[in-house]
Amino acid sequence: MNAPASAKPESVRTFLAILLGPEQLDFLSRLQEKLQAELPSDLVRWITREQLHITLSFLGYVGASQIEPLISALRDETGPGFELALEKLGCFPTAKRPNVIWVGITGQTDLLEQLQNRVSTHAQSFSKHVETRAFHPHLTIGRIRPGTRGTEKIAPLLQKISAAKSSSWKVNEFDLMRSVLHPKGAVYSSLATFPLNP
Repeated sequence: MNAPASAKPESVRTFLAILLGPEQLDFLSRLQEKLQAELPSDLVRWITREQLHITLSFLGYVGASQIEPLISALRDETGPGFELALEKLGCFPTAKRPNVIWVGITGQTDLLEQLQNRVSTHAQSFSKHVETRAFHPHLTIGRIRPGTRGTEKIAPLLQKISAAKSSSWKVNEFDLMRSVLHPKGAVYSSLATFPLNP
């Protein structure tokens, strides 16, 4: 028997993120366009404008009944706002074997890392996901499609346009995001916004 349409899901796929303003999104869109113009069309799956964000912590599936307690716990998380800028491009894991194309984050990254550590600690008891990788401030703009040709063109192209830098902006809040998986990609929506101190 199918559950009624109004029934709440048993768990929610979630992550904590810093969302970007129109100016930062425009900057990233221009970078993607420059890369798209010189790379094979099937090589990279580009992150859409709606999906671009700075991930603080991926929580994985959290029980629906735990979402409100999680929000309450994060409401206690304040801390100072800070300024960031977007600068340089790179690949994970290496330029010779790229899986991900990213844009670097500069500015008050010490305060960004402190925020990431605090919110991850607050959220840990609500999440079964265990993050084994260290936090490296970056923003993913594209993922290499497995088995495609042309990856050797990526490294020299990134060097060619690596001088690009956005103007700085003030980060005043972070969000608890919901991620719903679809065949064409995930759809994100904010469950709650948490202001930082001025």
